[in-house]
Amino acid sequence: MSTLFIEVSGLYLACHEPVSPAVVVHEKAVVDACPVALAAGIRVGMGTGQARAILHELTCFEFSSSLYEEASCCWLNRLCSVSNSVEVVAPHQAFVDLTGHPDPYLTALEVCSSLPFEYRGAVSACRWVAQALAPASGLLNYPQPFVSLSKCGLDKLAPLDLSVCERLAFLGYRTIGEIQLLSLATLKSQFGLYGLTIRQAAMGMLHEPVVGNYPPCSVSRRLAFDGLCSDASVVALGLEKLARELACALSEGDLEAKGLELFVEGESGERSLRRQFGRALNSSLRLRMALLQLWADMAVAEAVVRLRAVAHEVGAATRRQVCLSGLVSDASELPSEAVDRLSRKYGSSVMVVGSSVKIPRRKEVLRVLRATTGWY
Repeated sequence: MSTLFIEVSGLYLACHEPVSPAVVVHEKAVVDACPVALAAGIRVGMGTGQARAILHELTCFEFSSSLYEEASCCWLNRLCSVSNSVEVVAPHQAFVDLTGHPDPYLTALEVCSSLPFEYRGAVSACRWVAQALAPASGLLNYPQPFVSLSKCGLDKLAPLDLSVCERLAFLGYRTIGEIQLLSLATLKSQFGLYGLTIRQAAMGMLHEPVVGNYPPCSVSRRLAFDGLCSDASVVALGLEKLARELACALSEGDLEAKGLELFVEGESGERSLRRQFGRALNSSLRLRMALLQLWADMAVAEAVVRLRAVAHEVGAATRRQVCLSGLVSDASELPSEAVDRLSRKYGSSVMVVGSSVKIPRRKEVLRVLRATTGWY
């Protein structure tokens, strides 16, 4: 498992008037600053009053999420080209799941280098480690963060409660390295079972998956070919594989999509085509036919490097209950025509109203026991 934490700077100020010195503030704290303000000593996270005390002529812009939507999509769309799971924390921060890439750090370096903003980030097995060890600028790799965490303070232990960190500091521990030297038995003697969580956090463990939320209401899957692919039959098989993976993801969440977008990356760059469909896309067959239609409409004449399919406007699947012969006006009556046909073939004794079926007492007791205790 590999996770990239990435944070861009200059995003918010790029959406405002070019005034210097200037900062963007949110909830009385600085979230973005121009180079002049940074050179004067203003830092992200600093209070507005403190920033104004440093530069009296400072211009402060109020944070507006709607204003930054287009600019944030500009760099977040590039992250989607390398991962199916992009979790946006803020318009300038995101986690990217790079699991499955041969060299996650190289992939992260390539996509970050193409961003139109300055960035800082880190790659690690744990998302919280990547965020805690991200440098002031650039990108670093922490495949084994044990040594790097040992020099950090307890405030970097994001998975732990603040009260636990304060108690560790009260006991005389100042760095994560000091916690790493403690045995599990010592931690359990002071914190009980929570001692195991403390030790795992100090060792750079406690993995948390990236929960994709961008693009919103969407599911995406990617397929990379081994080199350039110019064979139409191989591309068709690739589209079929994407359709199966999308259908599986939708089926697991009991979802369906109303739109579909196909991205094709070739030697000259990436192209895309998006369509809305009248019928919901929730099966492998429908998705495959839709992808093949998009591929035919795009008329790609060059070799293909990578395919990416994104199902848009994903929502809960609509389930319709179907009875033997349509709606029944009276709940006590069964569809007579269908019942007579089945009775003639299997006998009248096999037809029983569902509400009259008696559940054995043993099953009722087990259901109550499971509902109250959670045991199976």
